[in-house]
Amino acid sequence: MKKNLLLSLIALLIPAQCLGTEGEALWQQLECRFCHAPYQDQLSSGGGPALAAIAAIYDGDEEALLRFLKGQAKPRVAPENYMVMETQLAMILGDKPEENLRSLVRFIFSHPIPVH
Repeated sequence: MKKNLLLSLIALLIPAQCLGTEGEALWQQLECRFCHAPYQDQLSSGGGPALAAIAAIYDGDEEALLRFLKGQAKPRVAPENYMVMETQLAMILGDKPEENLRSLVRFIFSHPIPVH
């Protein structure tokens, strides 16, 4: 909990243009936004978890999320939907350079759960 609060505070201090702009462009280009909204889970409508939910569950572990995106690790978020995502990962991300994937991971982690 303290780590999420700290990440939220850090995100507020860093200018938005420094946080994952390349990752956001990739998220838009690959049409990830159709299944993964920044703060609203779309699981009930056949989509995926929100970027903030992914960031919260991976809790700053960028390497673990990177391994998942490369198809080298099982999902921590919504494993029951993995069959759909597995196909998407292979088709969409399979040929992307690692630095592009790292940018996407940074973009995902730029969406902390809002503190109320």
